[in-house]
Amino acid sequence: MEKLINDISGASYLNGSACHLDISQWATKDTWGKLKEHQRKAITGKSDLDLLRQQVLTNNYEIILLNGATTSEVFLNQCFNIYDYKTITLQKTTRVKEEKTLSKVEGYYVEVNELLGKKLKNPTKIIGWNDYIQKKPSNIELIKSWIKTL
Repeated sequence: MEKLINDISGASYLNGSACHLDISQWATKDTWGKLKEHQRKAITGKSDLDLLRQQVLTNNYEIILLNGATTSEVFLNQCFNIYDYKTITLQKTTRVKEEKTLSKVEGYYVEVNELLGKKLKNPTKIIGWNDYIQKKPSNIELIKSWIKTL
């Protein structure tokens, strides 16, 4: 994520111009995809989403990146009741030897001036995608190219 953020905006975790927020404040040994449904519900309860809302509403973010389908859905729909966003299918074809591979990523985009009725200091771009890039780093360039067009 550091490279993606730095390449698209010049921001960095290292100098404090970028930060990482999770949909849950609780650390887990397993990745989200390996958690059972009851475990997911236990760590994304009302207080967890309230904390995330507070963090987003009290800071001045220019861009919020949502890494993965679940993060995008929870942030947009459950946390901030955003349903009116653009969806785009990103595609690239790569050829290795004689074999073609088609990569597809679904992207989500909305620019907001307010969240949950609270006016923001500046317009905020919210950009998400359905791939978890740590698992599919081959799609980072595709996602980065799309974000640069927004």
